[in-house]
Amino acid sequence: MTKNDQRAWNPTGIALISVLVSFIPGGILHVLNYGRLGEEKLKKIAIFAVLIPLVILFLIILKLPNVNGYGILGYNFLISYYFYHSQKNLFAKHIAGGGKHASWKYPIIF
Repeated sequence: MTKNDQRAWNPTGIALISVLVSFIPGGILHVLNYGRLGEEKLKKIAIFAVLIPLVILFLIILKLPNVNGYGILGYNFLISYYFYHSQKNLFAKHIAGGGKHASWKYPIIF
């Protein structure tokens, strides 16, 4: 299957899921999307882009147990910003090259 046969998710949706739900499901979609965009090397690197913030968040919560929801929301905003900007050009090239959008039904149900 070629790169353009894969249906890729829009990075805007991945960023929205990261803010509205958590960066963890957004990060999973982010990693999977690299595979759909034909970037296997970036897919492997992106795993760390999800694991490292997760470890940092865990350490923040351990050290600062009084962290409020606004701090967590701000953290999700920062990570979702990265998710969006790291794939927006790849996604645009994918669509310009005849690639298709993936449906959001599966990730929302899953």
